This record gives sequence, C-alpha cells and structure tokens, in this order.
Amino acid sequence: NLETKKGLNWYDDSRAGRTKKQAEYEALRKAIMESFDTNNSGKIGKKEFVAALAAMKPPMGKKSALRLYNDITNGFGAISMAKLDGYLDKTAVSLAIQKYKKMKGSDRYIDPKEFVAYMEDEGLSSKKARTLFRKVDSNHDGRLRLKEFRDWASDNLRVKVIEQQFMDF
Repeated sequence: NLETKKGLNWYDDSRAGRTKKQAEYEALRKAIMESFDTNNSGKIGKKEFVAALAAMKPPMGKKSALRLYNDITNGFGAISMAKLDGYLDKTAVSLAIQKYKKMKGSDRYIDPKEFVAYMEDEGLSSKKARTLFRKVDSNHDGRLRLKEFRDWASDNLRVKVIEQQFMDF
C-alpha cells in the first residue's frame, strides 16, 4: 500500500519529525519495490514498472511511465533499490533548489525575512520559522547559501518526491 500518512510536513526538522520522515521514506520505498517487483527478482523491470503505474489511480500513461523509468535507470538495466534511492535523492535536491530560487531575493542568499515569509506560506509560525532558520544556517552568518539550504531541504523532501512521482499523477 503506497498511501502516505497525512500531517507529515516536509520542513518538520524536529527529532520526532525527522524520525517520522525517515520511517515513512523507508516504508514507501520498500512498498514501491515490493508492489512493482511482481516476479520477486529484487529489481523492477521495464514491463513491471509500466504495468504497475498503469494500474494506479489515476493511471500513468505508457509514454510517461517509460520516461520516468529511463530517468530512474539512466537508460541502463532494471530499477534496483540503489537506483531508486539515487533518483529520489537527485529529485529531492532539484526540488530543494527550486524552493531556494523561489525564496531568495535579488542577491544570492536567503535572509531571515525571506525565509520566514516563505515558511509562513508553507504553514509554519514565524517563531518556529526563525528558530528553523538559525538551525539551517550552519555557518551562522545570518543568511543561507544554496548549499546550506539544499543540504537541509533535500533530506526533508524525499517523502514528498515519492508522493509526487508515485502517487499524485
């Protein structure tokens, strides 16, 4: 079952939130492998992948499924757990960079005001957003560089990537 638990916010960086997200990520990636790998080979072949996505609600078309399969495998072989992880990590990093670009102002950094405003739009209180900013600002210079934000956000976005790619066509 690939249903995800509600109330799991991508930005929840508390110990409990990180633990929940890690457990959810592990459960979802295992569920993908188990439900898509119909011949129990430990890998997902192209036919298995296309058939599994066609059976989901709503179904994914063959052309889109093949494009996603090629993105995951880089055009070589079947989908293994390692290839799935690599794809999910790469996609989470890309999503984190997109969020960074939306957040930053005219300079190359995110200042506390920009971060708080964006996170308030995501549903976080301004107090929690300020606290989170200080945590994400790993070099404590009062602004976020792309690397700081990307490293933090990509870890927090992996469950969201699974939801987008394998549940919300």
